[in-house]
Amino acid sequence: MGILATILPLIIMLGLASIVIVLQVYLSKTDSKFPGLILPIISLVLSLMITIGIVSFMWMAPSTDGGTTTLQVEDSEYEDSEDSADFSDEDIFDEEQTEETVFGNESREIEEGEQPSTLSAVTSTIGILLISNIPTVILMVIYIVTRKRLDKEKRINRTRIQDL
Repeated sequence: MGILATILPLIIMLGLASIVIVLQVYLSKTDSKFPGLILPIISLVLSLMITIGIVSFMWMAPSTDGGTTTLQVEDSEYEDSEDSADFSDEDIFDEEQTEETVFGNESREIEEGEQPSTLSAVTSTIGILLISNIPTVILMVIYIVTRKRLDKEKRINRTRIQDL
């Protein structure tokens, strides 16, 4: 069951990618230039949305109450339960906020009100933008190669007609 759970999503993703590539080639071969640009434009817009979302999340200000979160629960049957243990907020939530990186479990203490440095924010934004635009670049390469091939075929046909 474990191998099937690993291979099945891979097969589905490869199938979807091949469908998108075939659709891009088909749209690029049309007489008009614009249908071939639909998928790259959609991919570009989605990558910009991803980048804006991640960057805006990265710049959100940390909580100002020391990092503790209060969970409000209605008073109900839990209040009279004998099995319930008494926990304070300090037992559940640490006073220190930690930050986990994408590439590892590196943790460090975040000061109250601290924002990411400008250099790290800019490099992160550029990295996110480059990585999320990989499909856009692939689709544009398919479009350009297909359009060049069509233009070459049209020129060959024109020369054949002129030779007759």
